[in-house]
Amino acid sequence: MLRSLLSSAIHKKQAAEERTTGLKRWFERNLNKESENISNTAGEYLKNAADPDSFQLQSLYSSYKVDQLCHFISLMDPKAFEKTVDHILKGQKIDFNSDDQFQLSLIVLEYIETRIPIPPYSIWKEDFLSNREEYIRYSRAR
Repeated sequence: MLRSLLSSAIHKKQAAEERTTGLKRWFERNLNKESENISNTAGEYLKNAADPDSFQLQSLYSSYKVDQLCHFISLMDPKAFEKTVDHILKGQKIDFNSDDQFQLSLIVLEYIETRIPIPPYSIWKEDFLSNREEYIRYSRAR
């Protein structure tokens, strides 16, 4: 009986660790995919435009913000990330098979975005236009 209890406890711990790692991995995978889509679109514009227009700059800024969120999440310990998500969602779990997953993930991302140092668009735009090549190199390096 003791062996069964121990086995059950180990299985429960492994399942919790997989869920925790899975939650973080899900966010990272989806953020990377979204960032890549935005960045590719913006990158195409930059190749063809000497001076990017407002739409192109907004697209690049969106990509930059997603990159920053993804980088922040990648630095977090999976268990700490899960606790953070639980706190943000007030204990509501993200069901990856439900239609609510997108809405719940947006709540988490918006919460994190307001708490990490991302410059406002006007400051980012000025810095980007002054250091355009650095941003382009950064976007290709990730």
